[in-house]
Amino acid sequence: MENDIVIGLSRLKYSLDGEAWLGGMRVDKNHRRRGIATKLTEKCIKEARTRKARLFTTENNILALNMVRK
Repeated sequence: MENDIVIGLSRLKYSLDGEAWLGGMRVDKNHRRRGIATKLTEKCIKEARTRKARLFTTENNILALNMVRK
Protein backbone atom coordinates (compact mmCIF):
# COMPACT_ATOMS: atom_id res chain seq x y z
CA MET A 1 0.00 0.00 0.00
CA GLU A 2 1.01 3.55 -0.63
CA ASN A 3 -0.97 6.41 0.90
CA ASP A 4 -3.69 3.88 1.85
CA ILE A 5 -4.04 2.79 -1.80
CA VAL A 6 -3.42 -0.82 -2.81
CA ILE A 7 -0.67 -0.90 -5.45
CA GLY A 8 -0.06 -4.64 -5.54
CA LEU A 9 -1.56 -7.92 -4.44
CA SER A 10 -1.07 -11.64 -4.68
CA ARG A 11 -3.07 -14.67 -3.68
CA LEU A 12 -1.94 -17.68 -1.68
CA LYS A 13 -4.63 -20.34 -1.32
CA TYR A 14 -4.24 -23.41 0.88
CA SER A 15 -5.80 -26.80 0.34
CA LEU A 16 -6.63 -29.31 3.05
CA ASP A 17 -3.84 -31.63 1.90
CA GLY A 18 -0.97 -29.23 2.61
CA GLU A 19 -0.66 -27.50 -0.74
CA ALA A 20 -0.37 -23.76 -1.29
CA TRP A 21 -1.26 -22.20 -4.64
CA LEU A 22 0.48 -18.93 -5.53
CA GLY A 23 -1.22 -16.82 -8.17
CA GLY A 24 -3.22 -13.72 -8.90
CA MET A 25 -0.22 -11.40 -8.79
CA ARG A 26 -1.07 -7.84 -9.78
CA VAL A 27 0.88 -4.58 -9.52
CA ASP A 28 -0.52 -1.23 -10.59
CA LYS A 29 1.03 -0.22 -13.90
CA ASN A 30 2.29 3.06 -12.42
CA HIS A 31 4.25 1.20 -9.72
CA ARG A 32 5.93 -1.56 -11.71
CA ARG A 33 9.70 -2.15 -11.95
CA ARG A 34 10.13 -1.29 -8.25
CA GLY A 35 10.42 -4.80 -6.83
CA ILE A 36 6.86 -4.92 -5.52
CA ALA A 37 6.03 -8.26 -7.20
CA THR A 38 9.29 -9.69 -5.88
CA LYS A 39 8.47 -8.63 -2.32
CA LEU A 40 4.93 -10.03 -2.58
CA THR A 41 6.25 -13.33 -3.94
CA GLU A 42 8.91 -13.55 -1.21
CA LYS A 43 6.24 -12.99 1.44
CA CYS A 44 4.00 -15.72 -0.01
CA ILE A 45 6.87 -18.20 -0.24
CA LYS A 46 7.91 -17.46 3.34
CA GLU A 47 4.33 -17.92 4.54
CA ALA A 48 3.94 -21.23 2.68
CA ARG A 49 7.24 -22.51 4.10
CA THR A 50 6.18 -21.49 7.61
CA ARG A 51 3.14 -23.72 7.20
CA LYS A 52 5.30 -26.45 5.63
CA ALA A 53 3.04 -26.40 2.58
CA ARG A 54 4.02 -27.59 -0.88
CA LEU A 55 3.96 -24.53 -3.09
CA PHE A 56 2.38 -24.61 -6.54
CA THR A 57 2.12 -21.99 -9.27
CA THR A 58 1.77 -21.92 -13.04
CA GLU A 59 4.76 -22.83 -15.17
CA ASN A 60 4.82 -19.32 -16.64
CA ASN A 61 5.26 -17.68 -13.22
CA ILE A 62 9.02 -17.42 -13.76
CA LEU A 63 9.59 -15.04 -10.84
CA ALA A 64 8.06 -17.43 -8.30
CA LEU A 65 9.69 -20.51 -9.80
CA ASN A 66 13.15 -18.93 -9.67
CA MET A 67 12.65 -17.76 -6.09
CA VAL A 68 11.46 -21.16 -4.88
CA ARG A 69 14.53 -22.82 -6.39
CA LYS A 70 16.87 -20.64 -4.29
